[in-house]
Parts: sequence; C-alpha cells; structure tokens
Amino acid sequence: MMRCEETDSIQWVGLEGDGDEADLAEDLETVFDIKISNEEYAHVTTLGEAYDIICEKLAKREGPQTRCCTAMAFYRLSRALGKTAKQHPAMRLTVPETSNPKDFKEILERETGFKLDFLIRNSLWVDVLDILRCTTWLAAPILLSGVAAGLAGILIFAASYYLWRVASYLDKGVWVFEGTIGDLARRTSDAHIGQLISRGGQWKKEDIWRIMTGIVCDHTGYPKDRMKPEMTFF
Repeated sequence: MMRCEETDSIQWVGLEGDGDEADLAEDLETVFDIKISNEEYAHVTTLGEAYDIICEKLAKREGPQTRCCTAMAFYRLSRALGKTAKQHPAMRLTVPETSNPKDFKEILERETGFKLDFLIRNSLWVDVLDILRCTTWLAAPILLSGVAAGLAGILIFAASYYLWRVASYLDKGVWVFEGTIGDLARRTSDAHIGQLISRGGQWKKEDIWRIMTGIVCDHTGYPKDRMKPEMTFF
C-alpha cells in the first residue's frame, strides 16, 4: 500500500511517482474506454482535473445514450447464464456443480466479452509458488557469484518460473465473488462503463466520480469517501 498524506495546507492521495501512476492511468483508460495523451496528462495534477477530462471525453461519444448501463450488463450476463443459472437479478450467483471457478469465469467472459477477474483468485499454493519465483529472481544475484554459481541461479529461477506457470495453468481458482446476479451486473457495469457508454449507455457524473475514486483507492489505499476534487495525486 502506498503512502497517503493529508495536512492543513495540502492534500494528496499518495502516488509516489515511481511508475505507479502509469498503472493507474492504464486502468482509468481501460475502464472508461478512453485515450489520454501525454500532453493531456501533463496538465492533470488533481482528482478534479482527472475527473473533468474523463467526463469531457465521455461527453464526445457519438449517438444517443439512452440505455441503462447496468441493465445492458445484466442482459448480456443473463444470456451467458441461460444454461447454467436462473436469470432473476435477486438470485445468488454460484459456481454450477458441473463446473469449477476458473472454467465458469472463462465461460462468462467468452459469452459476454467482459473481463471478470474479480470473480476468482489464485489458489494459495499458486501464490506460494509465485512468491518463490520472485524470491529466487531477487536472491540469486545476491547469494550466488561466479560463472558456475550464476548458471545454477539461472537454472533455479527457470525451474521455479516453470513450476509457477504450470501451477497457474492447472489451477482452477478460488471463487471469491459474493452476491446476486444483479450485484454482478452492477460490478461489471462499473468495470466496463466506458465500453457500455460507447454502445449507447447512459452515464451520470456522480457515477464517474464514484468509479474513478474507486480505481484510485485500489492503487493507493486512500479511502475513496475522503477524496475531494482538489486533492493531488502526488
């Protein structure tokens, strides 16, 4: 989690400027389905300025925007769920007994065209192997020296990387989403709001602020309910 600061004279959400801003910018562009140039980014220092440029670009979308984004997401999801679950918004979403979390997620993604990474997480043993892979990559240059030791380090890292890749492929994942099909539609709508707006979905400025601050919160850990337009990123 990154540093968060707040004083009487200045407020900022805690981006350190060490490359994390690039990841945040990528997520904003993906979720809102927009492209912000480097020149435009150079003039964005506060949350309010980022919010304004997002709203400005969304307002330029061509065609009527008359459809409810959440309803659009629900209809697409309900079609994908037609053979595996009841389609009432109040029905709780669970993995069918004939499937597993990873396969069920991939079916929904393939049928809807939405990325739904929030439905599952890796199994613990895959995370452990991932930590081992990163550890060998960092530790090998420190602990080993000389040509032979260097080659041994490379082989150890290659083996740990291969094990992690195999584990990731075989892993069926752990289901973490809790909620109804209606909850899934709302979560999906937020994660793909730009794509839905491009297809005629309606949007409200308060929704854009809520979604944007949620993304910033994910990157910085700063509570989104405490964010204000005048707060800076750095």
